[in-house]
Amino acid sequence: MRTNQQYLHNLATTMIQQLHVSPEIAAPGSVAYDIYEKFSEEIKAKLLRMNPETRGRIADLGLSDYHDTYQPGQVPMYSVHCGTWLDKHDNGRTLVTEIACTVIVAKMAEILHKEWNSFQPTSAEEELADIRARDPIN
Repeated sequence: MRTNQQYLHNLATTMIQQLHVSPEIAAPGSVAYDIYEKFSEEIKAKLLRMNPETRGRIADLGLSDYHDTYQPGQVPMYSVHCGTWLDKHDNGRTLVTEIACTVIVAKMAEILHKEWNSFQPTSAEEELADIRARDPIN
């Protein structure tokens, strides 16, 4: 299982780099949905160049909002779409590709959110900056 999650992490990191996704997209707001809106077509194009088994493997790694237990900081697939639905008239290839895209976007959001938070000052750093701003001598 760890190997599969590492594969997904590496794939999401590669997508972030190839698509030049900036950590600033993870600023407060609906991170996963924003990533999906801006990059899903490019991600799906890359997925369609992969074989069906690989797309299925990726789709299988998605976290459910209801049935799986996920840790704080992890992003379930539901967060990517926030209430949108798959089209029941689509073929299997399209459905698996859409689910795989959703899984990758959720992992990208998780990675970018962690990066964004690492750039944010801690409360002690914020307090020190406030003190320095009020006291020009320091």
